[in-house]
Order: sequence, then structure tokens, then C-alpha cells
Amino acid sequence: DGRADGRVTEVGSTAGQANSFPVTASLLSPPAGIRAGMTAEVEFTMAKDRESAGYLVPLSAIAPGPGEDAGYVFVYDAAASVVRRTPVRGRPGRDDMVEITDGVNAGDVVAVAGVTFLRDGQKVKLMTP
Repeated sequence: DGRADGRVTEVGSTAGQANSFPVTASLLSPPAGIRAGMTAEVEFTMAKDRESAGYLVPLSAIAPGPGEDAGYVFVYDAAASVVRRTPVRGRPGRDDMVEITDGVNAGDVVAVAGVTFLRDGQKVKLMTP
């Protein structure tokens, strides 16, 4: 029947025809005859974990905390131009990223460099690329 299970490893950032995005998947147990670069009809099954979704942040943004899955990040407070030391909980992400599951919200600006030199309430300026 030609079916194989796989895991999505990359989602393109630019839409193609019909607002579609290219997706790369790794097959967990590829059937004989499958070759790199072949196209396929794909059906996605979205797993629903007991765990909540999170936000990926670079490992360099995390300051050590009291437990294995706990730490701190510094969130920028635009109204006061300071950073706030914010407790977070997370789990390993991918590459050099950590998935923060509790403590940050969509839109938060998190310091990702120089974290060891920051302190709660410190006045900072945002760097512009």
C-alpha cells in the first residue's frame, strides 16, 4: 500500500502556489524503492500531547534556575526600558533551542545575549539590526 510514517523536519517560510508551504519530512521506516527528492501525497496526523505548546528560544537566553526544567529569562519591559527577570519552565527543543512552556507570552521580547550580565530592573536599549 506504500504507506510510511514520518516526522516533519522543516517547514518553508515562503508560500508557493495556492498559499502552500514546502515541507520536508524524514521517513521513520522508509519502504524499499523510496529515493531522496521523490514527491508524495501526505496526510498529517497532529498529535495532541498532555503537554502544552511552548515558545522556542535560544539556549543562550536561559539563566539557570532552581530545577532541571526551570530557569529564568529577561523580558524587555518597553514602558520602563528595563528587563525583568522572569521565571520560566520548559523542555528540550531542537538544535540549540529550548521550548518554554510557562512564563513567556506571544509578543514578549526576550534577551538572548549577555544574559549573565543582566539583573532584574536593569535599564537597557534594544539593539536594532
